[in-house]
Amino acid sequence: MIKKLFPKIIIYGGLLFLILQLSTCYPSVGYPFRMIMRPINQSLYGKKTNTQSPILEETYTPYKDPRPNQILTINGYKIQKTFVKIYRATGRVVWVDQNDALIKSWYLAAGNTKVEGLYDSVAPIDLSLVFGKTAEKENIKKIDFDHSENFLHASYDPSDNVYYDDDDVTNIHVIPASRTIKSVLKNLNRGDVISVVGYLTDWRGTGELSNITFETARYKGEESKIIMGGQKAGLCKQLYLMKITLNGYDYE
Repeated sequence: MIKKLFPKIIIYGGLLFLILQLSTCYPSVGYPFRMIMRPINQSLYGKKTNTQSPILEETYTPYKDPRPNQILTINGYKIQKTFVKIYRATGRVVWVDQNDALIKSWYLAAGNTKVEGLYDSVAPIDLSLVFGKTAEKENIKKIDFDHSENFLHASYDPSDNVYYDDDDVTNIHVIPASRTIKSVLKNLNRGDVISVVGYLTDWRGTGELSNITFETARYKGEESKIIMGGQKAGLCKQLYLMKITLNGYDYE
């Protein structure tokens, strides 16, 4: 009996694995799986909260790290970090990219393997949030978002009465403080409204990777030195994420 079922188990197991991996690259593919995982995360890791989240906004609080340049080991990589500000935000999710997913990691390995290995291990999730008037339900439906090369791109039809403000959009490279945080992030869907709390962080590799540095955005609308499509891009946030709130549950 088992011998007869074994080929089917292999085939269906392989298909399930492929769908799960594709879901990390194409958000719509993995929607049913994420919805299944949500109540599981709530029961295992969530803590019910009565805290009322503020309107879709973000705040930056100055912070002096008592241990600047502290060495942390994350997924086998030693990094040097300095927390620069406390970041709190409630925003609408428009993209979640899993940098350490098998298919994406294989694809990116064609580039600088050492850099990608460090980045994907330390900041495995890219989280894109929208705030303010741009994030209003009826407005955001008219905007198409895409994420590639760790940058978020937006497009829309100007004749469609769309409100769009670059300062309402942020792209966050997330350093999860726990496995729970990472699991919840992986199961977010576009349109979810979430609250996050963490530290904006400057960090760098160590040893032979000490020349690889990442500087976080420190304020709303800060621009990067990188030119994308002939225009300056917004500087991304490097966020050591301590807490996330979703659908009335806190996760830490």
